[in-house]
Amino acid sequence: MTGWIWLILLASLASAQTPDWQVEGFVKNEMGEHLPGARVQVADSIVAISDTRGFYRVSFRARPSALTAVSIGYFPKTVTIRADVPEEQPFRLNFVLEQQITSLPEVRIGAKRAEIIVTENFQTDIIDFELIGEKVLLLMRNRKKHLVRLLDPAQRILAEIELPGRPRILHRSCTGVIHVAGTDFARELIIMQDDRLDTFPRYDAAEFFRLVEPCVLEHEDYYYFRKRGAFNQSVSYWFVDPAKQRHLLIEIHNEAGVREAGYAFNDMVTGAPMVVQPNLPPNWRGQPYYEGFNHEPDFYQGDHSIEHLQKMANTNAQIAHVSRLESIRLDSIYAPLLQLDDTLLLFDHEHDVALRFQADSVRQFQRLPIHYHHAPGWQKKLLRDRARGDLYALFAPGGRHLLRQLNPHNLEPVADYPLPEVGYFPSQIKVWDGFAYFLARPDPTDVNARLYKVNIRQNTRP
Repeated sequence: MTGWIWLILLASLASAQTPDWQVEGFVKNEMGEHLPGARVQVADSIVAISDTRGFYRVSFRARPSALTAVSIGYFPKTVTIRADVPEEQPFRLNFVLEQQITSLPEVRIGAKRAEIIVTENFQTDIIDFELIGEKVLLLMRNRKKHLVRLLDPAQRILAEIELPGRPRILHRSCTGVIHVAGTDFARELIIMQDDRLDTFPRYDAAEFFRLVEPCVLEHEDYYYFRKRGAFNQSVSYWFVDPAKQRHLLIEIHNEAGVREAGYAFNDMVTGAPMVVQPNLPPNWRGQPYYEGFNHEPDFYQGDHSIEHLQKMANTNAQIAHVSRLESIRLDSIYAPLLQLDDTLLLFDHEHDVALRFQADSVRQFQRLPIHYHHAPGWQKKLLRDRARGDLYALFAPGGRHLLRQLNPHNLEPVADYPLPEVGYFPSQIKVWDGFAYFLARPDPTDVNARLYKVNIRQNTRP
């Protein structure tokens, strides 16, 4: 177990001075094996992490109604704590988690074939990928070398170039140009008509994160930029018109998330004891704030990256609060801006509305109610097929992934397209011309990932 996880566990053990409730136990799998690093949660808040023995312990001021154990490669399990349980302390609660891959019937995997495009080995890693039409662009590490490789639909290598440094992302800019970026540098990638690869000279990564990455869409000479607030609890969009004038488009805030982040940040700075409050107040979702909203709490100023916060933390309590802030950051606002046909759609999932507008009349929003994201398994991800214009939402109900197609006019679901379950399924997924491409591992214990390609419309479930 790494040092910071052990410190977080120690903080959760020692934080409450006079706890009314203590819960402890083990997290295991069906074979009786201990699961270290499993997260124990109340709702979506992490309250403890199991140690090398799979053991956890957490203190509460009041009896929690339920606890959930989560571990990579296993289905989450929630246990309700009844009001009539014995009052002896600590209360013993063990979790037995079911492995995802063992519960998937073989016919499910075979019903929709997934083509393997590239397989990692112990010398080569796939860092990122991008689709160039039917071709696949790979950012890879081969031993100590980093390279970009272009494959044709038959998986033949068309071109390959080596890149110095340690690039970590491939990024398609709002103008369609591919950039390769690392922690301290970036390069623009050139893909020539004969499929040869080249790059422009490297430039500072700060310029990439300041100018290139924030630009999310270009339409009819209007350029749209996005900025996330501290701990991802707000998002703002602005645009530059053809006359090169800058205008605020919209600001969306999760007021409850802003408040929680503010309290957590203050507790981290002061080193307050870490005591979990299991009950959330009613109506915790904030109200929408659109044009003209300009509220920025004091704690929004400065660097709030996990690396900077860890350097600030000096005590066990502060380290525990850093973990709490990171869980708040991961529970971020998801408000993408997409182009569908000749209109633009901004999805405000916080307030159940999508805003449809034209580039030359951005103040004339058509508000469409949306509800699909309240269905079980919503993964906070919308995917647009750039070749066909189809729009999909990614879901994983019961751990089984599917793409749910949305009607472009009213944004209601019209069909489900199950994806083959190939073990550990991360969020990197892209769609082109009716095919889904995604990185996954066939087994959670397998360190080597594969890049898969699958026909989406096979086996439709209306």
